[in-house]
Amino acid sequence: MDTKRVRTSKLDSVIAEFDSFELKDEKARYFRDCAVKYIELLADRLDDLGIKSIKKCPCRTNPVKDTEKNTTKL
Repeated sequence: MDTKRVRTSKLDSVIAEFDSFELKDEKARYFRDCAVKYIELLADRLDDLGIKSIKKCPCRTNPVKDTEKNTTKL
């Protein structure tokens, strides 16, 4: 089984990408700003702990895939 890891320095590029979003909706900007702040706090905490990489959780790449085979009979 191949375990995937991501460098914590990648979080800086995620923050920069989120900051580059041009959002016209005030609520969307608010949520973007909150997400950026949480990611910054996570990056700072990992730096404080001296953690250089973190294990990625296995996740579904296609969330709809699980529902494609399920059909509802009426």
